[in-house]
Amino acid sequence: MLVVAVVLSFSPAVGAGSGYRFYQVQGRPSEPIRWNPCTPITYRINTNGLAGPASVQRVRRAIGEAARASGIRFRYLGSTRAVPDVRGRAVSRAAGADLVITWAYRGVGERRSALLPRVARLAAVGGYDTERSARGFRVARSGFVVFDAARIFRMSARKQYLVALHELGHVLGLDDVRDRRQVMNSVVLDRGPAHYGAGDRAGLRRLGRRAGCLVPAPAPQRPTAAQVGNRVEIVTPAVTSLSGKVTYTLSSPELGGPVATSSTPRFSVSLARLAQLGYIAAPVRFQVSASNRVGDAVSQVAVYRVPPAVLASEPSVVVTPNSFEIVEPRAVLAGTTVDVSIWLSASLDGYLDAHQSNGGQFRTDLSRSILVYGRPVVSFDVLGSIRYQGPGLDRTFDLAGSYLTGAELDPLPDPTPTPDPTPDPTPDPEPTPDPTPTPEHVIPAE
Repeated sequence: MLVVAVVLSFSPAVGAGSGYRFYQVQGRPSEPIRWNPCTPITYRINTNGLAGPASVQRVRRAIGEAARASGIRFRYLGSTRAVPDVRGRAVSRAAGADLVITWAYRGVGERRSALLPRVARLAAVGGYDTERSARGFRVARSGFVVFDAARIFRMSARKQYLVALHELGHVLGLDDVRDRRQVMNSVVLDRGPAHYGAGDRAGLRRLGRRAGCLVPAPAPQRPTAAQVGNRVEIVTPAVTSLSGKVTYTLSSPELGGPVATSSTPRFSVSLARLAQLGYIAAPVRFQVSASNRVGDAVSQVAVYRVPPAVLASEPSVVVTPNSFEIVEPRAVLAGTTVDVSIWLSASLDGYLDAHQSNGGQFRTDLSRSILVYGRPVVSFDVLGSIRYQGPGLDRTFDLAGSYLTGAELDPLPDPTPTPDPTPDPTPDPEPTPDPTPTPEHVIPAE
């Protein structure tokens, strides 16, 4: 709770300050703790049998100046019997207003307030309580101003008006400064300003309407939850935030609290996750919350009932130069039957045929065939499909196609040509002449 007092002085203050200061800041980058300037500050006045109509009108004029300087509207709700004390927030609730203004004496009891400390020359105290959101953001709430009746009525009407301006500055979030040109100077001067100074007004602008609204993000509409392919899509319309960007969070008690965070109100949850957690033919609840820097709000619950049989993903074919695999869905919920009928042709140096009838395993001697041929598989040509059936489920996936493995098939070597006959280096010998000549003509003897 912020409680700030104003001390009286009858001589000018010495020194100058920055023009304005905030009493409390928060966040990174820091910003002052302030009221929501887009909502009127309601207030009630308790004369407590001590203040007259002139004092009430003086305070209401000061409220009008604070409203003009800050851009925040104030709404007068009438009188009250509540007297702010150390339980300022409780008094504000009892009075039914955001701000309670009264005159009282120090102490406890009738016409007294424990907020007035025993400090000499103290004229009044003013301040506020804060309310913290779930995100830790604090907003000013439950303001109060208590004038010390033993001292305030000894002051001139001009100084009473300045004290009211000063305390309302504290209510809105300004701190004291050492600058005699400002109403928020820590002492009231005989010849000081009659109205908020330039520094006061600059600080009030940063606390007021120009700084923007401080409103938690509104609650999103109840989301829709429906199956899209192999996932559950949870969608709700975007909300409009008056206090910065919105972050959406999907939560589910069945999934263990927060599930995902996004800048858009669109989420999806895989059916595989629901299957792995055992939610078969069972309801799963989803909610979407919207939050900004001020606070958050959550939607109503959407219920998605998981079917008794559903595919969590689609089957696919994965090939390598020495393997062929059908990757089946990661999760097939209970009650589902699988019928597989695949013809496989592997392109080696020739063909390798295999037939799969069930269970996801090919009965083939693929590796031995690869060893026999000594070459990798270049592609697998598939003709066939997989059918999944169950309660409310009948889906067939055609896996036909040619699946390349990425291997390259080296060309066969050219056949070796037949060499020409090698000539005999030794020549055939010449014929040997007969030493006995063959007679050409024989003359008989006489």
